[in-house]
Amino acid sequence: RILVKFHPGASQEHRHDAMVRYGLTHIRTIPEIGIELHEFDGDPTTRKFNLKRHPAVLDVEDDGIAEGIPLDVAGGDEWYQQKIGADFAWANGYRASGELIAVLDSGTTLSHPFISGKVAAAKNFVLSETQTANDVTDNEGHGTATSSLVLAVAVDANLVIGRVMSQNYASWSNLALGIIWAKDLAKIISISIGGSGDSFTLIDA
Repeated sequence: RILVKFHPGASQEHRHDAMVRYGLTHIRTIPEIGIELHEFDGDPTTRKFNLKRHPAVLDVEDDGIAEGIPLDVAGGDEWYQQKIGADFAWANGYRASGELIAVLDSGTTLSHPFISGKVAAAKNFVLSETQTANDVTDNEGHGTATSSLVLAVAVDANLVIGRVMSQNYASWSNLALGIIWAKDLAKIISISIGGSGDSFTLIDA
């Protein structure tokens, strides 16, 4: 799969010509940043090289993959609270009351004792599975762990949960969709997912 960014002034006719000429199958559009996700058959390097030469196309990149960051609990259950100075914040009355914090991960367990009743909004962006758009059930545990860690520090906050990861991997397109959605709802976005290389899709999101 590849992400295609067309020139803002490119006509629909020229965009369609690029898709037909290079055998692209449209999957979805991210309208907020003007980027489209496409599938194709054949060699990706050759296809991207040729697409970049088309006058309607501004840039092309793979729909890259990022991986869930392993959670290090070697320092004990409260090491992260000490690391970020949570005790100092609590002592000075900051408990994140009324704040919305977004967590983009593998979803969460809504019945978890830390999380139950604390989720203000939720959305699933992993479209290739059977879970519906509102089903953020965490099948891996990574997102539940990161959500719990957030609430263990920001104890009076509420969460915005975006499920962007499956089997410990998140595509750049899913991450971008999650970021665009979450930034309109929350002041803080927590993403415990990492990868190598730059992505204009994520930068634009």
